[in-house]
Amino acid sequence: MNFSTYFTLGIEHITDLNGYDHMLFIAALMASFYWSDIKSILLQVTAFTVGHSITLALVSLGIIPLKADLVEFLIPVTIFLTAIYHLRGSHQNEQFKKINFWLAGIFGLIHGMGFSNFFQSLLGKDTSLLKPLFAFNLGVEAGQILFVIALFILQYVLLTFLKFKFIWWKTSLSLIAASVSLYMIVSHFI
Repeated sequence: MNFSTYFTLGIEHITDLNGYDHMLFIAALMASFYWSDIKSILLQVTAFTVGHSITLALVSLGIIPLKADLVEFLIPVTIFLTAIYHLRGSHQNEQFKKINFWLAGIFGLIHGMGFSNFFQSLLGKDTSLLKPLFAFNLGVEAGQILFVIALFILQYVLLTFLKFKFIWWKTSLSLIAASVSLYMIVSHFI
């Protein structure tokens, strides 16, 4: 496969509604931020992509073992913790931003493991991991940026034209992410 195929797969990894956990995490990650904070949230999304890239490569190369059942449990846990963190956080607090940045990167490590089996099957017998991984993660980043922009446009419309209060936006987005992820966690045991 060529660069554009892996790039497109990266975008599809984010925008696939069957794999909504990734979008849910990004939504939870940006719940406490105004659209005017786009630079800050894009740095956090990039930290997530870096974490995602690291474990995707390490698992794909067989350097770290994959416990798929554990990872499938931990992914909604990361969403839940991020959503709960944002219920009390403020985009104006520098400490909150720093912690959010590190959470994005650390939780990205977990999310990267969740896609490694599929990525390995895409590689097949291809021994070169660098170019496909780079193209795929560039696509992931592009998909995340598109999703962030879409959510910020929605936020802008709601706050500016429909006169939503920011606290309603933040609370609603956080509670939706927390509720869906809690359902995913409980479903894991049923």
